[in-house]
Amino acid sequence: MKPSFLEKYANIRFAGFVFFILASIFCLYKIYDLSGKPSDAYKRPILTHQLKLVSFIGRHGDRSPSDALPKGDKHANKINFFWPNGMSNLTDAGEMRQFRIGLELRRRYGDFLDYNASRYLAFSSPIYRCKDS
Repeated sequence: MKPSFLEKYANIRFAGFVFFILASIFCLYKIYDLSGKPSDAYKRPILTHQLKLVSFIGRHGDRSPSDALPKGDKHANKINFFWPNGMSNLTDAGEMRQFRIGLELRRRYGDFLDYNASRYLAFSSPIYRCKDS
């Protein structure tokens, strides 16, 4: 007896499901197999490499809003109370974040970087928060 269309369709779906399961098992095995092996880059001694350049691209830290409060707002005259560093400038949290980034850079590249400012080239937009960062 000839199989009906639904029986053929069910066989095709079952074969696809079996293929999917087998392919998934193979992929998981390969991921497991490769994850435990170090790559060749880690087998070489680190002493053969020497740091020659450090490039750092950063963005300014947390800042206060750039738009003033609406004129009718009861807190509009207390802007300096809420943001003592001024509008669009770094907040205390932003300054602290930039300080921590500097500490991390010094920790990571301290042997390479010295305190001679003439050895560094830095670019910044003319906005105070960017220069301060």
